[in-house]
Amino acid sequence: MALDINQAVTSPTFTVVNEYKGRLPLYHIDLYRLKGPEEVLGFGFEEYLTAKGIIAIEWAERSGDLLPANTIHIYFEVMPNMDDRCLTMITPRTIS
Repeated sequence: MALDINQAVTSPTFTVVNEYKGRLPLYHIDLYRLKGPEEVLGFGFEEYLTAKGIIAIEWAERSGDLLPANTIHIYFEVMPNMDDRCLTMITPRTIS
């Protein structure tokens, strides 16, 4: 809604990247099927990091050290009752 994307945003598991046009572009990347940083670089990952827009990455740990220092990490944890989720957001430290 905030990005004015007029379609469902779904996981790009089989295509690696789904691009959505809106007020800002959203690049939804799923690295699940990739084995490591070498394969991540193989599909143009670095170009997405410099694109104007928002990048959401599933299985981001497969990118190794390729993510910039200003990356915001969000972790989802399924809680014991299976209906609840715990979200943890880790933001980069800012230097004043």
